[in-house]
Amino acid sequence: MPSIHLYENVLTSMRARIASGEWAPDALIPREIDLCKEYDVSRSTIRMAMARLVDDHQLIRVKGVGTYVSGNKRLLRTTLFISSFAQELEVKGLQPHTELLSFCSVAAIPEINEKLGLDENARLVRISRLRYAAGLFDKGPIVLTTSYFSIKLMPLFEQADLEKQSFNSILRGGEYERMLFNKHLHAKQLSDRECRLLGVAPNSLAICITSVASDQNGHPLEYTESLYPQDKNTFELQAKI
Repeated sequence: MPSIHLYENVLTSMRARIASGEWAPDALIPREIDLCKEYDVSRSTIRMAMARLVDDHQLIRVKGVGTYVSGNKRLLRTTLFISSFAQELEVKGLQPHTELLSFCSVAAIPEINEKLGLDENARLVRISRLRYAAGLFDKGPIVLTTSYFSIKLMPLFEQADLEKQSFNSILRGGEYERMLFNKHLHAKQLSDRECRLLGVAPNSLAICITSVASDQNGHPLEYTESLYPQDKNTFELQAKI
């Protein structure tokens, strides 16, 4: 069992090395065996300290490669991808910022109406937003999202602040809860407009995640397309076998 005193000393030192830039963002840190020699402690003490830093999102483990210092790329850390942009940033100690691009009703879009289980002629609510990490505006938006809902939900959104309130909180006001997400990931070449909005070079690639969220009763509630510029985002998938 590692000594708590030694563990805390090693953890404090590692944090200081990250904070000072000695271990720079995105840099590969020394191997466990080398850190054991450097700190003159057991491997279990090093592993315990590293595990804490991974839990705190200061380090990132890549199986078969090594352990890196968390960098400017945003790591999306769940088996099914993220369900909340705001929660993901808050986990990292960052604050989300949203810029509303458009909010309107639109004519039926057959493939989206079908995904939402709506009549083929039913109008939709469309909400487009750019999402940033507050304080990092110079690095540009992290994601462009466009969401669609049944027109019957329009009154909920009309009464809400779409730049300050999360969709979760808005929907809860109507007694809806997003409970299940069916997501699909693919690569997409961005349009000229999307490149301008996201602040990336023409013809850039993005990771496109489409999502159908169902409510607490299993009914489709929301269809969303999220575009993550590939040079600003990293995804990590975990699966239990």
